[in-house]
Amino acid sequence: MANIIKIRGMILDELIKHCNINPNLECGGYLFGKFKNTDTDTIVTINGIYYEQIFGREDHFTFSPLYKARALNRGKEIYRLNGSKFIGCYHSHGKYPALFSDTDRIMEILHYTSNKAALIYSPMEDKLIGDIVTSTKEIRAARITVINQEEFDRIYFPTLPKTSGKVLSLKNLSK
Repeated sequence: MANIIKIRGMILDELIKHCNINPNLECGGYLFGKFKNTDTDTIVTINGIYYEQIFGREDHFTFSPLYKARALNRGKEIYRLNGSKFIGCYHSHGKYPALFSDTDRIMEILHYTSNKAALIYSPMEDKLIGDIVTSTKEIRAARITVINQEEFDRIYFPTLPKTSGKVLSLKNLSK
């Protein structure tokens, strides 16, 4: 079974821009899109993000309830036309590697009821990784695919290695 997170190129560019406003501090935002479960694949398509210039510390970021409420209200207003819904969140790891920490994993299970995505971007490494939380509260590492507006693969379609190093290097995107 393949676990795939598709993200539009312009959305990825905006996410990276947000994370690099202050690359030494963690920040985060919300993802909007669609979740699709087939017999063979779990696919999350990210069509939009919501973020504010709110920053945490160099090793921590907290999504406040008010931040989430503003994101959900604004997201419903903007993304309802294309059928997208709140689909998860992303955060940066500032000066640290793009790895899901134990705290990140606990937060995924506690805050995501089902069928959500989580992304971590490291400005230091210029890397992006993603997880999908399923309806059975299972966390699955996902392959990230960058797509254009016509839903075709734009730049890079990596294959996850069989080891635990499931990281996509954005440095490969410019080739």
